[in-house]
Amino acid sequence: MRNDWQSVALTSDLSTQCRRELDACVWQVAYRKGEAVVWEDDDCKALYFVSSGVVEIYRTAVDGREHTLGVIMPGQVLNVVPVLREEAKNPANARCIRDTILLVLGREDARRLMGCFPELAIALAAELADRLQQMTRKAGALALHTVRQRLAAFLIAEAEKGEKDPHIFWTRDDMARQIGTVRDVIGRNLRDLES
Repeated sequence: MRNDWQSVALTSDLSTQCRRELDACVWQVAYRKGEAVVWEDDDCKALYFVSSGVVEIYRTAVDGREHTLGVIMPGQVLNVVPVLREEAKNPANARCIRDTILLVLGREDARRLMGCFPELAIALAAELADRLQQMTRKAGALALHTVRQRLAAFLIAEAEKGEKDPHIFWTRDDMARQIGTVRDVIGRNLRDLES
């Protein structure tokens, strides 16, 4: 096989035949830090497997504020929802927050392979269920916790992740997008937590 499917968690339990078919259909694309992968409301063209790097999924408000919906790490997949829906519009923006290599599977090939290999459809459904659970937690946190509580939880979670991958650095703007606030509020709360 041309690609390392062992690094993609979603494909680790797939049959060798399914991985071979995936391998025959995907192509590799390298993105630079800050480069867009997809734009909200554009037609969905593909499903993306993160081989290396990090991709941020976000939405932009009319006033220009951004809110991060999720961060996709190596071994994860993005753009599952529009691949599965009949109305194939990207529901959010995606940009690389580190130099990234993606394995790209065209939308029609993804749908065809899911029909041929139900194990792939089940793996994508499980990935979607995990994302839904994360989004439910995030919505709950936005509704039920103060900015200070969300910031503290974010810092603790990132410290725990940092032990595994110490190469991600968050600016105040990044943190604000992650927890649903603005940069100034992050600065005040960081000062308060520090004292």
